[in-house]
Amino acid sequence: MKKYILIIAIALQAAALAACGSAKKAVNPDSTTVTTTPAAPGSDSKRAQMIASTFGAWQSMQCNGTLSLGGKKSISSSVNVRMQRDKFISISLRPILGIEVGRMVFTGDSVYIVDKVHRQYIAENVDVFINGLPANVGTLQDIFLGRAFTIEGGTFNQSSTKNAVASVSNNVVTLTPVKTVKGFAYDFKFDDKNIIKALTVTPEGAKETTYQVDYDDVRKTVAGNVAHSLCIEGTMKGNALKLKLSYNNISWNQNVTADTSIPSGYKRVTADKLDSLLGGGDDEKQK
Repeated sequence: MKKYILIIAIALQAAALAACGSAKKAVNPDSTTVTTTPAAPGSDSKRAQMIASTFGAWQSMQCNGTLSLGGKKSISSSVNVRMQRDKFISISLRPILGIEVGRMVFTGDSVYIVDKVHRQYIAENVDVFINGLPANVGTLQDIFLGRAFTIEGGTFNQSSTKNAVASVSNNVVTLTPVKTVKGFAYDFKFDDKNIIKALTVTPEGAKETTYQVDYDDVRKTVAGNVAHSLCIEGTMKGNALKLKLSYNNISWNQNVTADTSIPSGYKRVTADKLDSLLGGGDDEKQK
């Protein structure tokens, strides 16, 4: 059962990896220095506007779904997902009969992970997980929902079309932010109908994409186009990582809350315990 708790932590770290290139690389004070990407030949400003129009406003979402982890540890679980725009992401693990065995809540400045099976919890500043990288709640929400964004401006919309350049080649549309954070490059791929297909991240010095989020089952909702299935691929602690998340029956703009309470009698453990979990081994070795 302890392995199910692992999915929550990896979901957060995997999204941070996709947002920032490496969730374990320390960032220097000047890491937010931006570089400017000039408009490439064949850039299409109208296409950028069309893409921006596919993303709508929203205040909250909640749904059930399935979260699975492939690679060294192959596990899956039913989940309940709740988000309040720019406020929190809550993922509740419910692998058996809808009973919660653990949860993760990511707020603007803190991360809470509760393991109900072993009566322990982690409560840390978010920087412990993303090491000062320029990812915030809104960025991670965009990744989980399949919405293009710019690090400095948030979700790509009509007021930010000058912040990215769209180009078309062989029916594939590439949306590239004009300004990128020092240390990595990222872009978004769309099909010729402006449906998002992928987010790709290439750290500085890498010859090819290192982290990628593939999107599928994109549907029109009250919040605009939203991917109901995503797969995050990359590496963590030198091991290949593949995390899949799918959503069912999303409800929008209802009252949602995040439970950050810690049950009485639970033992607090530090975030470095996650490293030992990620390193592998069976439950008995990890206790």
